[in-house]
Amino acid sequence: MIAWFADNLALIMFVTMFVVIFCGYPVAFVLGGTGLAFALFAWALGDFPLIKLSNILLRMWGGVAVDPVLVSLPMFIFMGAILERSGVAKDMLDASQVMLRRMPGGLAIAVMVMGTILAAPIGVVGASVVMLSLISLPPLLKAGYDKRLSIGTIGSAGTLGILIPPSIMLVVMAEMLNTSAGALFAAATIPGFVLSGLYLLYIWGVALVRPDLAPKLPPEHGPQTSRETLIVVSRGMLPMTVLMVVVLGSIFAGWATATESAGVGCLGATGFSMVFRELGGDDLMLSMLYKLGIDTPWEMMAFVMVLIFLLGFPFEWIEICLIVLPIFGPILMKMDFSSHIGDMVGFMPWFATLVAVNLQTSFMSPPFGATLFYMKGTVPADCSMTDVYRGTYPFLVLQVIGLALCLAFPELSLWLPRISGMLD
Repeated sequence: MIAWFADNLALIMFVTMFVVIFCGYPVAFVLGGTGLAFALFAWALGDFPLIKLSNILLRMWGGVAVDPVLVSLPMFIFMGAILERSGVAKDMLDASQVMLRRMPGGLAIAVMVMGTILAAPIGVVGASVVMLSLISLPPLLKAGYDKRLSIGTIGSAGTLGILIPPSIMLVVMAEMLNTSAGALFAAATIPGFVLSGLYLLYIWGVALVRPDLAPKLPPEHGPQTSRETLIVVSRGMLPMTVLMVVVLGSIFAGWATATESAGVGCLGATGFSMVFRELGGDDLMLSMLYKLGIDTPWEMMAFVMVLIFLLGFPFEWIEICLIVLPIFGPILMKMDFSSHIGDMVGFMPWFATLVAVNLQTSFMSPPFGATLFYMKGTVPADCSMTDVYRGTYPFLVLQVIGLALCLAFPELSLWLPRISGMLD
């Protein structure tokens, strides 16, 4: 029995982590505590010298504390807070309404356009969703839009902030995957706009088929003269367009790092992953997957994508990143996807984009998606949690379609990093 326990310590550690997390304990404490407990177990069995625990401090300092990229996180959050309170977002919604008022579903499309643009400078889903809901939900409902379509539109638009750079999630993922945050920003840009395009097509299609769910704005809505229209559009769109170009352009052009671009615009799984790897967790995980018949690169990729999708129901994105990326990232890196993506130099940006698109579902997946609770806290009292759930279902399907497109066409992720020289 003791011999079996020693041989399968990494597997028991992995299962224990999930069991304790599902008991409701904070993920940070679970990862650190599980790592320490199993390090002691392995030491007692003679398989792990305790001196190796000192490496945790070195990994934390060398990998996280002195990483200048992570300094960008509070600056991006601060930039989003400024935009939220300055009134710029309200001006942008007014401008978008004026530009799109003659389109079917023009007001909902305006909200999606505004959410897409705001995703770049804000990068924080909570701030985006709450701000969009407070600003745009009352006008949508007043204009006669279906409440479920309105909720789904706002929730999906706000959640784009997790994908369209400079996303805080991409900064964290870059650190975990030991790759360039700038490359991840470039890789996620086109997929982010593809998802936005899918959302826009869906809203437009609903407005055409069911105009009662998304009525057109009346002709008398908004400014009536060309001069008034120009003033509203310029005041609403120009400041945010300039900011987005400065923030993203400075990164893609190589003028600034993620940290410096955040300045222009205005930690660990470490112990768990180290102990898990020291106990042979990588080899154990591979052997288990081989026994399940998962032994080709695409089978392995499909397994990881399905796992991330399922984990999105009970866990938030940061928890999934802490659990999945340190374990499966190195395993997949050993696989050969060069025939599909051209060369393995671009694997990490492509893989990170797939994970990021997939993780968007964790914000909108019932019953624990954070976006759902942000929305419920801001919708009128007559909107039930069931309305919030049903409003997001069509957009969850679109997210899965977007993930399939990124899997099938890797150039959606890799074209921009390649032309910008970030993969050289």
